[in-house]
Amino acid sequence: MTTHPRFKFLKGYDILVIRVSPKFPIDGKRFSIINFKDAKRRSTGLDAVLLGWGRLGNRPYKPKNLESIPFKTIDNRVCLQTYRFKYLTETEICAVHSNPKIGLRGACDGDSGAPLVDLNNNIIYGLLSYGRRACQPQKPYAFTRISAHVNWIQQQMANLMRNSGK
Repeated sequence: MTTHPRFKFLKGYDILVIRVSPKFPIDGKRFSIINFKDAKRRSTGLDAVLLGWGRLGNRPYKPKNLESIPFKTIDNRVCLQTYRFKYLTETEICAVHSNPKIGLRGACDGDSGAPLVDLNNNIIYGLLSYGRRACQPQKPYAFTRISAHVNWIQQQMANLMRNSGK
């Protein structure tokens, strides 16, 4: 496991790389390859899904199945001004719950680090970092911007492979 050397709570770079063993079976049914290299630099107005195992609202238990919540990315300036995020940086993406029809669900306890993905194109845009208030769908959340860390991720993956002898 390697944490980004510039990580500081609420100051960006909230990302780490781990090596799992045994390898996940990439069979397209349980796991498929998620493309982080093609994560778009443009980050406003993207439709994405948050995948997580966090609590469902105020319920004390966590779900048995992986949950998904639709999100839409918004401009960081809007996030800073309208929602008064104090610490949002260029290495982060701001996103809000985008489908009120499915109920009042937002990222919650246990979702930290959860991916924000485009499931249609297998692209990962970000990793859930923090929000103003957990479990509140009407509030935005900050995600670590994957496209800002592609070079660092590739370096860490190369180091892990080199150190594992494979």
